[in-house]
Amino acid sequence: TVILTSSLGACPSSDTMIVAAGSKIVPVVIGRDTICAGTSTTLRTNTKYASYLWSPGGETTDSIVVTTPGLYSVTVQSAGGCSGSSLPMGVVVHALPTATIRATTDTLAARGTPDTLSLGGRFAQYHWSDGSNGATLVVTDSGTYSVAVVDSNGCSASGTFTLPLAAPMATMDLHLDPIAAAPGDRATLKL
Repeated sequence: TVILTSSLGACPSSDTMIVAAGSKIVPVVIGRDTICAGTSTTLRTNTKYASYLWSPGGETTDSIVVTTPGLYSVTVQSAGGCSGSSLPMGVVVHALPTATIRATTDTLAARGTPDTLSLGGRFAQYHWSDGSNGATLVVTDSGTYSVAVVDSNGCSASGTFTLPLAAPMATMDLHLDPIAAAPGDRATLKL
């Protein structure tokens, strides 16, 4: 409240006037502060304003799409001409995990013989091609197997592995003429 008093002229007078001061503008940047490599997040303010100036980059839109790590802030102006700047918001970009499948052996010795498939790292979630979700997969047949994983940051990756069946041992059919031998006799076979 402001009281104006005038002492001009023969009759002093006063009047009361209410002056409304503009509220201080403090924009808040909102959006995801962590993303995975190859993805993006959209940053915007908590309230709409007449104009925007984002830093870094100099964009003048009401929101920005971010794909790189860094500190992001915005200076805004209201329709009434008041301006303010936000505190910086940090965006972290996590590297994608690697899902490299390894087998206990390079080849499956024979159908029905178990082999274990595993990954080089630890993950929060595993989704194998057979529907299982453990850290390892026991297989008993040759073939191509795949896994999708999610790490502790929520980033995902997938991998495939082909487990071949070992080449069968060479076999020979020997047709020998019968020979007379007593138990304990020795014989030599030359190929």
